Amino acid sequence: MKACGYCGGVSFRPLISDVRDRLLQGDETYSFVCCEGCGSSWLDPLPTPEKLASSYPELYGLGTGSARKSAFARILQSMELELWFKPVYRRNVRTLSRYTGKRGELLDIGCGSGYQSSCFKDAGYSVTGIDFATGTAEMMRKRHGIEAFACSVMDLDDVIPGRQYDVITGFHVIEHTLTPDVLIKSIISHLRPGGTVFLSAPLAGSLQARLFGRNWGAYREAPRHVSLPSREGLTQLLARAGLDDVQTKSDHIFYIAGGALTSLSAALTMTSSYGSSAVVTAVKRFLGAGLAVLYLPAACVETLGKHYSMGLVVGRQSA
Repeated sequence: MKACGYCGGVSFRPLISDVRDRLLQGDETYSFVCCEGCGSSWLDPLPTPEKLASSYPELYGLGTGSARKSAFARILQSMELELWFKPVYRRNVRTLSRYTGKRGELLDIGCGSGYQSSCFKDAGYSVTGIDFATGTAEMMRKRHGIEAFACSVMDLDDVIPGRQYDVITGFHVIEHTLTPDVLIKSIISHLRPGGTVFLSAPLAGSLQARLFGRNWGAYREAPRHVSLPSREGLTQLLARAGLDDVQTKSDHIFYIAGGALTSLSAALTMTSSYGSSAVVTAVKRFLGAGLAVLYLPAACVETLGKHYSMGLVVGRQSA
């Protein structure tokens, strides 16, 4: 590591080693180092852009593709979306709306299947989506009626040259980039004066990071998780980019509990369990939901103690 992409620090110490990819995309093990300046964690050595791109499976995250094998799986996934994910997405809308006090044009970077984007649209925002996954544009248009582009986040200037937005969001995106400081500068170049940047990420130094060690789900997303910012690192990232009124807070306790689930059992997570037989899928999903619910009291403790493992950060560009 030469310099931390969050605070600019150049001093690092070994943090954790022998980390295995929870999706078993290879036989390698990975190590993280800790920035002495802000406490953010970084893969060491960093993957090449080609290695990073090849580490993603065809099905990654929430999407109808992971439930395409049976009607039962699609129904089960729709129930999970409404009961588990939609409350998180709606809370993000409320958080952003309270911060900005108005609606406007919104660019959702890393929009994925578009469920979060659609919640912003339903709340009155004019939404555009960006995601590296092929088929994103067509899926967003057909499913949600939202304009979207399939491209790397670092290619914004080529895809939307000159376009500016009132709000730019990036939910669980920054930890997947090799150069978060460069990404933020690119984002800000597409932000109107007075505009808002709203990000989320798993947080280094959190209760779960200490509790689960190398088995923490956020570590086990290596090499897709290039880095894990600390609260201080996220704050410094936005402040160093020139944003004002930077605030950090806990993500929804459902997301915190879900993060614990990936640490307790990768086999029960959504990415791994869908695609099995109907019976096996149902058993895995109910077991996973049960473990996540059991962790909810601890998620409340994380939030109240401000050692939460999933964080939100928001900042405003000067008018």
